[in-house]
Amino acid sequence: YEITCYEADPDDPWTYIWIGFEAAPRLPTYLLSEDLLCVPFLGPLFRACTQAPDLSEGGQGYEAFLCSRIWELFSLLAQRRAQDTRAAERYIRPALSIMETEFCNGITVADIAQRLHLNRSYFSELFRACVKKTPARYLTELRMERAAMLLARYGYNVTVTAASDGYPDLFAFSRAFRRYFGISPSEYSRRSAGQV
Repeated sequence: YEITCYEADPDDPWTYIWIGFEAAPRLPTYLLSEDLLCVPFLGPLFRACTQAPDLSEGGQGYEAFLCSRIWELFSLLAQRRAQDTRAAERYIRPALSIMETEFCNGITVADIAQRLHLNRSYFSELFRACVKKTPARYLTELRMERAAMLLARYGYNVTVTAASDGYPDLFAFSRAFRRYFGISPSEYSRRSAGQV
């Protein structure tokens, strides 16, 4: 009972198929935990729903046909989820290890994806699904938290901190630091020195 409005891209239009249903048995939890499922591999199943074999719409045979397709949908989604979980275990743990040990060497998301032999966007999608943040955000957090520690606890100057954190460009580091903490690294260092 939600009113929605969508408009397809004029150059590359999508095909929309909506299925609304109520189910007495409990629905699989993965359907309830995600607001949006991107499942282009299910296209043939949805097309099959529109091509019921000689069953009059509204009859019991038609309803049974549609119910069988819905449970097939649940089965295929569960299989895909299991594959995603295995892929996450196979790729995300090594990715986290690479990030945590090499973030200070200026490693990028593209470098990590290449090292894992994955397409960059697929890697980012997997990472976001498992870690709940983008790989770029995760790298930024690692770098900024370490930079704050080097400035505050160890008294490094901004130039040394930037180089130690994988930023060969001091201005890029200062911009990233200001975006993350809301103040410049120099100001952060001064405030930290005042607290000691």
